[in-house]
Amino acid sequence: MVGASGDLAKKKTYPSLFNLFLDDLLPQNVVIYGFARSPLTHDAFRQRILPYLIKDADDYVQEMADVFLMKCYYANGKAYNDADAFALAKDDVTGRLGNLVYNKLFYYAIPPNAFADSTAAIHKVFYDPEDSMFLRIIVEKPFGRDLQTCEELGVAIGQYFSEKYLFRIDHY
Repeated sequence: MVGASGDLAKKKTYPSLFNLFLDDLLPQNVVIYGFARSPLTHDAFRQRILPYLIKDADDYVQEMADVFLMKCYYANGKAYNDADAFALAKDDVTGRLGNLVYNKLFYYAIPPNAFADSTAAIHKVFYDPEDSMFLRIIVEKPFGRDLQTCEELGVAIGQYFSEKYLFRIDHY
């Protein structure tokens, strides 16, 4: 989750992931890693998103939120193109999953002007053409301000990943 400390992530995306978790629709060994610029520890990040998971919740949901949050981790970088910080997050995930091979899905909860920089860092750290698992980037709209900026973003991201790696969505 790139942009994990922002409003979109805490108000929409993490609660949606929690609902998938409650419905047993996430893989058993899922690791949900948040990345942003805010300097937070794993625990501080979990405490930040907890209230958005348990609004008016019963005891069961509160208990399950604790279980879900133990699958959530956080890393911060100096900027959204901080490849060194992405590499540390990758090493942490790999350490947590051991020998398991895993899919990599990146969800952009960031402003469009950070898409290209984040994509460059993700490509540098995570892309391996020999990897048998998939890598996908989900880009939430707005994808530019108009047709021209949309096309510019497409070219900027396209230099790192072809269309088969990219999904553009509207969260509404």
